[in-house]
Amino acid sequence: MVLPGAFKEKMMERLGEEYPLFESVLKEGKAPVSIRNNPFKFLDIGEEGVPWEPLGRYLPERPSFTLDPLFHAGAYYVQEASSMFLGEVIRRHLDLDEGLKVLDLCAAPGGKSSHILSLLNNDSFLVSNEIVKSRFSILRDNMVKWGRSNVVFTREMPENFQALPGFFDLIVVDAPCSGEGLFRRDHKAMEQWSEENVEMCALRQTGILEDVFPALADGGVLIYSTCTYNREENESIVEKLTESGNFELLSLKGDFQGVDFNIGARFIPHKTKGEGFFIAALRKLGTTEKKKEKSRGKRRRPNKLWERVSKHNRPIYKNWLKDDSFVFYNNSKGETVAFPQHLKQSFLHILDAFPFAHPGLILGKHVGKGLNPSHDLALSLDLHPDMGRIEVSKEEALRFLAKEPQHLSNGKRGWFLVTHKALGIGWVKGLGNRENNYFPKHLKIRMRIS
Repeated sequence: MVLPGAFKEKMMERLGEEYPLFESVLKEGKAPVSIRNNPFKFLDIGEEGVPWEPLGRYLPERPSFTLDPLFHAGAYYVQEASSMFLGEVIRRHLDLDEGLKVLDLCAAPGGKSSHILSLLNNDSFLVSNEIVKSRFSILRDNMVKWGRSNVVFTREMPENFQALPGFFDLIVVDAPCSGEGLFRRDHKAMEQWSEENVEMCALRQTGILEDVFPALADGGVLIYSTCTYNREENESIVEKLTESGNFELLSLKGDFQGVDFNIGARFIPHKTKGEGFFIAALRKLGTTEKKKEKSRGKRRRPNKLWERVSKHNRPIYKNWLKDDSFVFYNNSKGETVAFPQHLKQSFLHILDAFPFAHPGLILGKHVGKGLNPSHDLALSLDLHPDMGRIEVSKEEALRFLAKEPQHLSNGKRGWFLVTHKALGIGWVKGLGNRENNYFPKHLKIRMRIS
């Protein structure tokens, strides 16, 4: 590993006599492996805990996550340990007993969004946004595993959220950056690094924050983070926000060995067991009374993109869910979507602004007198507990995930949830002498299963 000369000079200036240790850790190239457990599907996976995150665990070595059915079931998320400090920041500066409206602006691949959902109560909800189409698909696949329905997925530019003025209590911006903190495991980021790229990233980060600023409520919290070391993309950005008079800096200081606390919290791999990371929190100043949610102008006709589900179908859908606390809509793809009744007004408010948003839980498609359930529903925490289930071994689960032929329904007819260690991984439909595997083709295991 040959570090870029200008990067090396900057880090030597920043770290002083610590620099040789920093460089040796980077050149060693072996990053710690960590996961964050799903508190709603709790199986305590891992051994050593991450000091700043109760659900975080270090693994002694990197396994093949693809060949672990629990990974596909959403029992945990593979996440770099330093970035888990987000949870500590949220717990410290927001009242998690309240119903919060949260925006994760740059959400893919889903680490921070799933972390946020682990903290929010049922009266809160998350808008998980990703503008890049390919990354949006990955985000949604990862978030579906988490099993919660109080989330809306959007693909919007930051400035578009100005259509929701003062709407969010918390906005998380894990900004696109020069990626210096990932050099140890991402040589491509190192090869693409330049001082010009750092400057370009800083300008883009400033623009993103300016664009999304109006969507944050007065008194709301902005959390800003990057996976880079330089001051231009970190402290300087935060200083601009405080100097604008629109924000006050919130303290993140805590008793965590190796974490550098100044303007924010900084993680450097020779001092903490994780990758390079910076995070800061600010509160928006202002005393304007929060506006009541209402439609922006004339509401779009529901049948253009969203149609109410006909009354005679609603009992069918409710049979698939654990309680009656949902409202149902059909989306433009003919899928039935459910989302929590008590969050209906907020969901519709978002749909007024972004009609192509993906809210709530996709149940599936209405076929004949029944429902063809979606993969979302197989992983959902809202699935009815009396749904027929088939518990399988690890070998059977892997064969199911690879869509290899097997006969799990044993001659029975109907829909069955395939589970491993009591966690759903997908659907089979028994047809008597055969069965259909409904695990999504784009997610199937393509590795050789030994």
